[in-house]
Amino acid sequence: LSVSELIGGRRIIQHEITDLGQGFPLPNLQWGTDLTWTSIPDSYKTKIRFRSGSMDYTIPTADLNGRKIALTFDFPEIQLRLDDGSPEATAIAGGNTFDFKITITHPGNLNRPGSAPPLEDDKTYKINDSFAYAIVYGFSPSGRLLQKRFEQLNTYLDSQEADDTFKVRSELLNIMGLTWLYQSELTKRLLASQNDVLTLTHHRFGRMSQEEGFYIDVGLSLSANTPADGDRGNGRYDNLFHLGSLYASAFEHGIIEQMQPGASAISTVNIIRQANKDGNRIYLANASNWPTVRSQLQNGSYPPTTLTDAFDKYFNPTHSEYAPETKLFLPRNYSITPKLSDNTDGNWTGSGWVIRNRSQAGMIISGGYSGGYSYWPPNSGNHYVSSPPISTSSFSNPSYTYSSPSMPSLKPLPGLPTLPKMYGSDPVDMASGAFIYANVDLETGTEGAPLGLNFSRHYSSISHNRDSQNLGYGWSHPMHIRANVRTATEEALGLGTIQHAAALLTSTLVGSDLYRDDASPKEWTVTALAVGWFVDQMTNNAVSITIGPDTFQFIKQPNGTYSPPAGSTMELTEVDGNYRLKQRLGNALQFEPNETADDNGQRIHKIINPDGKEMVFHYHADDRLDYVEDAFGRSYTFGYNADNRIEQITDSTGRDVHYRYDSHGNLDRFTDPEGKHFYWIYEAATDPDGATPADPTLTTAEEHRIVRMRNHDKEIVTQNVWDPLGRVKAQYLHGDTDWTWEMAYTGRINYEKDPAGGVTAYLYDERGRSAGKIDAEGYQMTRRYDGQDRVVERISGTDEITSYKYDTAHNLTRIDYSGGGGSTINEYDALHRLRKTTDPENNVTELVYFTSGFNAGKNRPQFLIDPVGTTTFAYFESGPAAGRVQTMTDDDGLVIENKYDAYAQPEWTEAPGGLRTTFTYTPRGDLDLLEDPNGTQTDFTYNDRRQVTQIISDFGGADAATENRFYDNQGRLERILAAPHDGGQRVEERFTYNPTDLPKAEFLTNETASLADDLIRELHYDGRDLVDRVTDAVGRETHLRYFDNREIEEIERPAARLASYQYDADNRLVTQTKPGTPTTRNYGYAYAETATSEGDQTEGYPRSIFTDADNLTTTTEFNRLGQPRFYRNKSDHIFEFRYDGLGRRTHSITPLDAANSRATLTVYNHRGEV
Repeated sequence: LSVSELIGGRRIIQHEITDLGQGFPLPNLQWGTDLTWTSIPDSYKTKIRFRSGSMDYTIPTADLNGRKIALTFDFPEIQLRLDDGSPEATAIAGGNTFDFKITITHPGNLNRPGSAPPLEDDKTYKINDSFAYAIVYGFSPSGRLLQKRFEQLNTYLDSQEADDTFKVRSELLNIMGLTWLYQSELTKRLLASQNDVLTLTHHRFGRMSQEEGFYIDVGLSLSANTPADGDRGNGRYDNLFHLGSLYASAFEHGIIEQMQPGASAISTVNIIRQANKDGNRIYLANASNWPTVRSQLQNGSYPPTTLTDAFDKYFNPTHSEYAPETKLFLPRNYSITPKLSDNTDGNWTGSGWVIRNRSQAGMIISGGYSGGYSYWPPNSGNHYVSSPPISTSSFSNPSYTYSSPSMPSLKPLPGLPTLPKMYGSDPVDMASGAFIYANVDLETGTEGAPLGLNFSRHYSSISHNRDSQNLGYGWSHPMHIRANVRTATEEALGLGTIQHAAALLTSTLVGSDLYRDDASPKEWTVTALAVGWFVDQMTNNAVSITIGPDTFQFIKQPNGTYSPPAGSTMELTEVDGNYRLKQRLGNALQFEPNETADDNGQRIHKIINPDGKEMVFHYHADDRLDYVEDAFGRSYTFGYNADNRIEQITDSTGRDVHYRYDSHGNLDRFTDPEGKHFYWIYEAATDPDGATPADPTLTTAEEHRIVRMRNHDKEIVTQNVWDPLGRVKAQYLHGDTDWTWEMAYTGRINYEKDPAGGVTAYLYDERGRSAGKIDAEGYQMTRRYDGQDRVVERISGTDEITSYKYDTAHNLTRIDYSGGGGSTINEYDALHRLRKTTDPENNVTELVYFTSGFNAGKNRPQFLIDPVGTTTFAYFESGPAAGRVQTMTDDDGLVIENKYDAYAQPEWTEAPGGLRTTFTYTPRGDLDLLEDPNGTQTDFTYNDRRQVTQIISDFGGADAATENRFYDNQGRLERILAAPHDGGQRVEERFTYNPTDLPKAEFLTNETASLADDLIRELHYDGRDLVDRVTDAVGRETHLRYFDNREIEEIERPAARLASYQYDADNRLVTQTKPGTPTTRNYGYAYAETATSEGDQTEGYPRSIFTDADNLTTTTEFNRLGQPRFYRNKSDHIFEFRYDGLGRRTHSITPLDAANSRATLTVYNHRGEV
């Protein structure tokens, strides 16, 4: 289950309609006068107005576009700015402290009781020019906006902006305020779903400030809440309105503790928690006990003005704010000092209280910090929730000088899972619009870590502002492995798995039960404690494991264990304070503390496989990689430039690669082990090889987005055009504007238009997971997921469903195939090892594992029992080859034996009868010499890219045949000089390619140097990189044409011989038209139901039907492994085929055989020999 399914939340289900009229099943509700316009008139726009002295600035809220609103000061001038532009409005302050008024105006008929439309909501703040303020706002706050602002902050810091500049100061506070808006909004949505209340936010405006301390005060808030069933008397509305305000209060201190470690953080909930911890009495006052409680508060040193102005009015029938149902929840002592994280006293002392009545849920802090909400009209059914009518404000202390906030401890937000990913063009991640590039720069050995080394690079424009892996902005590599503690807002607040949201679900359950209007003081106190406990659990509740471009986030549970990402089988633990990440049945990653003083994260120390083989990472004192050593002593050593970016990597076998950067920290050139280059250009104007075509968006190098890629020969591979949100909106294949790919994004459906006009739609669900694809011919494939982000259904274009089932440990237990495909069933042991699998033909294979000794507990079978016999395995238990198969013994006692070299690479394998094949590998992992059981040797030579350059075959003891291979600057096979034959002649073939590495032409090299090489064939491509024309050796042309979904539609061969093709929604061939007579052939697909199938599409058997132009039909029926089972020919004769449990044909029965009860029988021994 997902969190939304557990709590019964609502979501929009996408439904395709064939007629637009079907989309409006409900009658039109007339609301006011019908109007028609091409753009929204100014009078119908919601606006926000800012006033202070002579400043009076109004802007439609839609025009804010997520921009930062900041107040800056250049005494005596007050400046209102949107992002970093020039001031939108200014005023001259009359002193250091002044009023700043914000007014929201909504058009239409909405109004407050007693006032005429339009609705206005306003709040006046006290501002001091010694401090810093960001005006924060939200309508439906999103993590994407928060991430965008964090990227902007990184841009400032990368540009060496000082921490005390207005750009950095205001952005820091803006991020903190947006975090509060986001966290409180997600909590409200979850509470609304739990209580089946429909909620809509009209506006939320306030300020995030640093004065004596940090605080957020969202004094302008308007939303509409309505129970879905219209019943407001069952407490569900209170659970959203009043309980939600407690969470919002707790987040006031929570965001500060999350982002400003060690800072003094105050909220009403925190004050009540501290009062309870200190042993103070906590009162729940109402109209009947108010006189008694009031006297106790007097003894607790509450100022008389507070008692009179803040409390008495609710119980005084003559006061305008009289509300006899009011509850006041507050500590007896007016002087409460919340503790810091180290349990020392904070620097703030005061009190806080809750005001609860039909129209208010106030969360008040003495000194004037005001929070909470109200709704109006209080006794009607509308329930519009708005800001509280509280007039107290925070008065600044003029003598207090500004101290810039420390850097928020935000970590890059891990992206939502979109696996399997879908890519468009060259390639673009269609989920995010990010340009993706990856390359393996060095490989050493024949296996991965810890038994071999590999250095690869990955670029993603979504990370264009990150330069944390010493490779330049946007680049990452998998040897950068780090563990960092962070606050995982999304997961903690219900956007992850149920396990991730355990603390929130627990606290909301407690609060919904105890925070009733008729509850006791103890129940309200327990509610406050539960809400505060949840915020504590949420703060620094995650460990984010970064492995190159990938991030895996583990959520800490209240019992101290870590829940893995959705669908993941990895396990994170702490051993002596260090993290240990264990892959199920695989490697363990062991971390150690970073050495940098201000970095509390951890770095990878070792990768250890189940047999104890280790890869060890060594570092410089500043946490930069020094060298990495695999289990056999081979190493990569890292060299750096003056900016601490990787400049060179040298492997211990004598190769190196080099990296170069531009003045903006962008990786702009890579040099491979053969000394060949590859280039990335981030600004068209600086392209040293010309700027054709131009960059229409004028991308600058400071944006760190790749505009153009060139290979060693300076050919343009692709050129990107970026939209204002940093997504690829177009690509020019090979730099040709006539071959333009276009991309457009809505979030749920993203589009790719190819140069031929075909449009492919990529579908994503509400969690950003890849939900399917509609190709350019309109054929749709769909995926569905469960709450653990596991694919549970795949629906093809012809509505055939493949379903997947899992156990609670994420093991795939069953796959059901429609179309007569049967089922695959898997069973696992207690260690999650596959112990039994049954294929769709009911063939069973079992695995039996060691119960003691070196191999116990490892994913290493001792016996494999298949339908025809048992294979017994023995493994090396020590030395370099520990864990490798030593012998395999079949049921006849025949043995295959293996031996390995010092690098655990094969040395020889010996089959029964002493037939030995010998291998010689280099330390780099290249096969140097192969000798077969007859003594014939084959010798290989390699370049530094590990590509074969020479093959020498030894027939009878002499180097009788030598083949040479040559590669171009891009590493593509350019020439093959064949071994001598026919009197020593050597034939040479030559190949050319286009810039995207597709074969372009093939030649036979002419032995006469003055003559051109002989063309074998030449390939021509269209703007989609599809072959559209082939020229043969005598100049004849074959033309290919495609459907919009890039399936072949027609092939026109020389002499106008035309063949055409048609496909079904699964892109299976259904019609083929060829030259000559007969011309048309049809293909059909079905499945034969069995007598017991009862509509179960996994039953029966798949069939294909072929009908020729004479209307004669052949039918092939397949078993569930795709092998022919029956074949009916055009004469209606039936042929039958049977197979053993390993899928080998055992029976062939012709019609004549069947008539005479006979068959052709094939029998195999345990080695598979006939």
